Amino acid sequence: MSRFRKLIEQAQPDLVGQDLSRPFEELGVDSFDLMNLRVGLERELGEEISDTQWTEFTSLAQIVSYCESRDGDGPTLYGINQDTEDGYVRRFELNMPQMAIESLSESWLFKEIGASHWELLCAGLGQRSAALADEMGNRLYATFARVRHDATQPLSSFEEAEDVRLSGEISRFGGGMYISRFELESLAAQDKRIVSQMITSFSRRGGEGNTNLVKSQPQVAENSITDLAQPPQFVEEYRRIKKGTQDTLGLGGMTLQLTDAIETEFEYELNPYHDLNGVGLLYFAAYPIIADTCEAQHFNAHAASGDTRWELRWSTLARDIMYYANCDITDTIVYRLHSHRIEGGRLATTASLSRKSDGALMAKVFVVKAERL
Repeated sequence: MSRFRKLIEQAQPDLVGQDLSRPFEELGVDSFDLMNLRVGLERELGEEISDTQWTEFTSLAQIVSYCESRDGDGPTLYGINQDTEDGYVRRFELNMPQMAIESLSESWLFKEIGASHWELLCAGLGQRSAALADEMGNRLYATFARVRHDATQPLSSFEEAEDVRLSGEISRFGGGMYISRFELESLAAQDKRIVSQMITSFSRRGGEGNTNLVKSQPQVAENSITDLAQPPQFVEEYRRIKKGTQDTLGLGGMTLQLTDAIETEFEYELNPYHDLNGVGLLYFAAYPIIADTCEAQHFNAHAASGDTRWELRWSTLARDIMYYANCDITDTIVYRLHSHRIEGGRLATTASLSRKSDGALMAKVFVVKAERL
């Protein structure tokens, strides 16, 4: 057996014995799987496979054949730079721009860690964000795959004028996947911190609009970001949930059951001034706010007279978002609440966001909130 085929089967055991000449879609191989496989194959081959060549492949058999034909021809390009400084520290005083509903703003938190991730990424690649392009000159965008934060105390415990410190670091798996970890900790109170993790890859527009984003990777002279020998568990869990092979998720001290059942659904009309980013894509930081807006709309509509508004009753303790697609400015988003459970002063919800235009799943949103005292 070709060692390249063996590598593919080791990475994805469900492909053992399969006919690899079948199209990717028939084998259940998606763009995230291909990105993982590309890293392993390039390392085994000892050279990068150009984007021009990669986009021509329609089956794994073609990839194996190409690797066998190139075996031994290229230089080894991958290694771990132990001397690279992949992190930084910042300090903030929490004031009105960082606050919302008398607590730390989750929208600000997403934007801040996203910008910090992007800053570390560009520094490691030695490029300004606007200059990042693939080998064909296509503009590249950081595409978020997963963002998760876990707090020791709910966001409502953070107060105005409180000093906090944000520290972070970044690593990568090959040239196309970047993983970061940030910690926001209070300097005024012990054991009050938020640990955030995220995964991004790179995409280019494959045509008009935002619904056809194609995975790619930047063409840079040097990449100083530490290269991991294998994808971390955080990445592997994302893959299992996307594939439907994991049916529970631990979050905020609770176990969430992953289900497709629907308790309710709402349509959300995009607000371009708030929801879209500078390049016209639905901003990754808008996804949790859209989900929370629809969640509150549902529970406020079913509240008894005199009940505290939903937004004032609950504060985020942990959130995990898995991103799958984007949308156009003309699209409507369908929010679906799949489950909710209140237990011991905590609320766990599972939800999803989809495009109304074609039904494509855009994200899964998992949240645990604590009841405000």
